[in-house]
Amino acid sequence: MASTPGGIRRMLPEFRALDMAPLLAAVGGVFVNLQALTVRRVEDAMALLLMSWDNASHFNIFHMQRIHGTVLPLAGQSSDASRWALSDYPQGFHSVMVLLSEMARSTPPDVWKAEVVTFSNFSAIMNILIVVLVISAVCSLPSLRRSPVVGFPIAVFVASGWLFGFGALASMHGFSNFLFTAAMVAAAIVLGQSMTRVLDPIPLFAVGACVSAVMQNWVLLGVFLIPSVLAVLLVTPKGRWKMSPRDILIALLMLVLVTFSAVTAAGQLLTVKADSILYATGGVPPLDFGLLLALLGILGCAGIVLIGRNGGLHDDVRRINWSLSAIWVGVIVAVGMGIAQVVKNGTLSYYMIKFSIALSLLVLLGIALATAGLLGRRQETSDRAPTKNPKKMIAASVVASLGLTQFFGFIFPLQEMGMPASAESGITTARQETSLKEGSMAGGRLLQAVRDSEGLVGPVMYLTTNPGEVDPILAQQWFDSLRASYSEHSWNLSLNMFPLSHGIDSLRPVVLAIREEDPKAQIVVDPENQEALDLVLAEIG
Repeated sequence: MASTPGGIRRMLPEFRALDMAPLLAAVGGVFVNLQALTVRRVEDAMALLLMSWDNASHFNIFHMQRIHGTVLPLAGQSSDASRWALSDYPQGFHSVMVLLSEMARSTPPDVWKAEVVTFSNFSAIMNILIVVLVISAVCSLPSLRRSPVVGFPIAVFVASGWLFGFGALASMHGFSNFLFTAAMVAAAIVLGQSMTRVLDPIPLFAVGACVSAVMQNWVLLGVFLIPSVLAVLLVTPKGRWKMSPRDILIALLMLVLVTFSAVTAAGQLLTVKADSILYATGGVPPLDFGLLLALLGILGCAGIVLIGRNGGLHDDVRRINWSLSAIWVGVIVAVGMGIAQVVKNGTLSYYMIKFSIALSLLVLLGIALATAGLLGRRQETSDRAPTKNPKKMIAASVVASLGLTQFFGFIFPLQEMGMPASAESGITTARQETSLKEGSMAGGRLLQAVRDSEGLVGPVMYLTTNPGEVDPILAQQWFDSLRASYSEHSWNLSLNMFPLSHGIDSLRPVVLAIREEDPKAQIVVDPENQEALDLVLAEIG
């Protein structure tokens, strides 16, 4: 069908106004992840990666998948006959990153120095693609597309939260797999808004892929999907259940795939006690709960207005009401986890705070959905009169968008000019710049220890006595990960290394404890401690 030039001109402003948002999100993502994107030396990559504890575990999974060509549970036993460490950890995100890295950069998986750089680079690339996916989902909402002067600031607001605010708590602290899962939840919620039939094949497969991704990465976030699934099933206009034999076959195939992914994920998770997850401790950046409560208040007000207008609304707005209930389900889960943790431990801990970060990210999506619902109602009842002063409206939209980029704090690290960053991304970027400028002595010692240990077999323990630079157990995790030897036996041996946090005086008892548990274990130390180690080994024979 041919289009008239006038028709093309009428279509272009809408495209340019809203569909540029994912592109701008990508630019912002490059800005936030620039350090990790551009590192080329293994020393620089280690300086960045050592800033967050979880990077060691995620690098190990990435590296082992590259070496073995499969996930850890299927990689067999380690050389010490124990399971590989982290075999019970969901690994879907890492498989996606391995796939992307192997398509874009072909390097031998056993060259560990190149692997560290690749992991740093592609972690940043994944962070960018995640945010682009979420913003693309927001920009696909029909009501926002019909009102780009409102839709564009909303898209910028969501992007700012995922890039500079709550999202930076995950992307810049070693939790990219968690951010990926939250994005899959967001995509599934938005896909539910677009389904005109329950068994519409393409959206159904897309939703199934999102559900599988959630199950294979951070299964607890699956609670956010329940209301959207119910919305697809229960908000059923005439003809919504129409289906052909092909549709039924596709639906059954999708159901089998999702069930398989859920069962395999459950098989991994069942090896971990529930209390180990609910009450787990760990390093997680602090969340601004005040800002989260404020955003929940905004969302609650919008939800009340939407509920009050529920009568006679079209089904897409009704599904928005259902999808918004996912946020409140998440609030209930977060409060329940928080109460249980405070009662037992007296404080909030690791998984509740991480779950609350996901809740914060999805609240931003909820505000976009609520705005789309309010606009949809307005668009239904308006007489579609032409907008007065469109240039002023566009100017106002642009100014609002620029302001919203700083909603989560000042993002530019301009400490030298008396303007330090206050957004999480800006604070962490400044720390990364300092780390790259000064280098990492711990990273240098670690890399040297790996080089010195080449050719050693069996359990090899790296005992560093510089607790001010790196935690000894974290150093051991990286040491094993770089050597592709991180097993459960090695992890158990490393638990003897806690006294090393007190310095060189603890070297002797730690060596004795490790050798007592496994006489075949070999010891590697930093050059300045080699003489002390030789004395201890001579003493014990």
